[in-house]
Amino acid sequence: MAKVCIVKNAYEADVKAVEVARADEADLLVFVEKAGAKALGDTRWFYSGSVFACTTKLFWTNPDDPKALKVFFVDEESEAKWTTEHPLRGQL
Repeated sequence: MAKVCIVKNAYEADVKAVEVARADEADLLVFVEKAGAKALGDTRWFYSGSVFACTTKLFWTNPDDPKALKVFFVDEESEAKWTTEHPLRGQL
């Protein structure tokens, strides 16, 4: 389950990510849940305000970072999925 919190420093992060403008540029299509209980797997995120309550600490990094996870946010839960065989698959 992906309960995500945003951290201010890259060294604190489990994942460095960048938001991309189009779905076809993304490694991961993410749907944001409004309740933590609905967060599921890697694709359905809930934003936690506490680093102690989150399962993944995320740092939004520079778009030029070649190792960054490329994320695109979708409006429908059914659209959320991995689009590549990324090394982080199954680990968020």
